[in-house]
Amino acid sequence: MPTSRAPAPAPARRRAVLLVAVLAALTACGTGDPAAAGGVRTLAKVDGWRDGQPLPEGASALLEVAADDDAARALWDAAVPDGLPARDGDPREVDLYGDLSDVDLDEQVLALWSSGESGSCPGRLAGVGTSADGALLSFDDDEHSPTGGCSDDDNAYRTVVAVDRSSLPDLADLEAVEATVDGLRVRVGAFPLG
Repeated sequence: MPTSRAPAPAPARRRAVLLVAVLAALTACGTGDPAAAGGVRTLAKVDGWRDGQPLPEGASALLEVAADDDAARALWDAAVPDGLPARDGDPREVDLYGDLSDVDLDEQVLALWSSGESGSCPGRLAGVGTSADGALLSFDDDEHSPTGGCSDDDNAYRTVVAVDRSSLPDLADLEAVEATVDGLRVRVGAFPLG
């Protein structure tokens, strides 16, 4: 009985498939650290927002950036409670995944991401990107859905993250940049936002 073969993919399609496979492999290999993704490394996740943190008027999340040693220490002390247990793996649970000493302030900034998550789908800041002209800043707030659906509740959480400086616009322009996550506005500025 004759068999039919699917036509060979066009050269452009083969290159696209190869590119996707290579990018997937590189992403999977990455640093070998599940707490690092998309120019962002999660150091700590905590329930609720930090004490005294303002609610963002007209925004769904906040990113407060500490670019020098003193601001980074102040951010860490304000956001990470003493005695938070250490954990390895995917940084979706409340725990400590790194330390302030893991941040290279020449290449990175320490930042506090404050957002909300479904009670059944834990979230995390997975990536940050800036448009070529530096006018737009976008965030990837990744929710993990172990059951295929998420409850409608919104629970405040905060994560302390190290963000590659190359992923952000010039720090002096942070508050003037349009920033969004999932199409919703994000308030961005130097720590502490008042």
